[in-house]
Amino acid sequence: HQLFLGFNQTNVQNVEVVMERIPAFDFLNPAQANLAGDCNPAFIFADLLLNPRCGLACDKNADVNTDSISDAAETFLEEANGFSPLYTRPEELRSLLVDFLSMVDAAPVLDADGKLSLVVQRQAGIKTLYIRESNLVDLPSFDPADWSSVVNETYLNYTDRDAGWNGDFVAWKDNAAFFAKQRPEPQTLDKPFITQREIAAQLCALAGALAALPQNSGQLKVAFDPDVFDLLAPGGSFHFDYAPRPVLSGVYRVVKRSLPDPAQPVITIEVVLDRSYLYTQTIIKQPAVVPPDGSVVPDPDPD
Repeated sequence: HQLFLGFNQTNVQNVEVVMERIPAFDFLNPAQANLAGDCNPAFIFADLLLNPRCGLACDKNADVNTDSISDAAETFLEEANGFSPLYTRPEELRSLLVDFLSMVDAAPVLDADGKLSLVVQRQAGIKTLYIRESNLVDLPSFDPADWSSVVNETYLNYTDRDAGWNGDFVAWKDNAAFFAKQRPEPQTLDKPFITQREIAAQLCALAGALAALPQNSGQLKVAFDPDVFDLLAPGGSFHFDYAPRPVLSGVYRVVKRSLPDPAQPVITIEVVLDRSYLYTQTIIKQPAVVPPDGSVVPDPDPD
């Protein structure tokens, strides 16, 4: 109302509006939705599954494990890691899920009841499952790790809220990988749903560190055990303790799992070395909370 047009001006100036939308669900605490102006990734995940207009319109009770989403929301709240998704082009929901969940080391999985769940992978929270030489029915088969496929420079494009919501980028370089390859090997990640430079910088460092390490992957044949079979579902992690070749020992994540043959009770799993510990080192602490009365509540865990 009553916009000042200026002397001899007949056109209204361009008006730019920044909109905010926070999904709400009865099984999620609304206080966990807004993370410093961004949206909690668990709320985005729930919206993509349950929204009848721009989601899958899943049945909340029959199709979705709401407890897993609520637990994930609590984890993301503690890490203060949020996004601001804006969908401007047709895209498959599967690619949307993989894109933004990859930045918080989470994955959509089917639980034992066949419901869609949200699993957040953190080494500190994995079940203590150890696979040793006594569990194997054959020698482990691992691909030799080398530096030929590593990336030593990472650029991450994001939307900078402090610069009028315009695009910007952050960069990260791994000097060790650079000297190992003796040439630059860059990658560019487009993450327009990230709006804070601090988060963009930390996630760029995470993605860069992961890409700059040789990927240790392979295949294990494990004697069938019902309890072990459940824990070795794709996405699950375990400790591999292999005395004959200690260099292969470490925490691995299951990529693929075969179904056991009754005539030959063997589980074949394809695994990759799990480096989610790198993600836990980039956790961003929540800032101090400012209540309506203006007093400041300090972070209970400043370390």
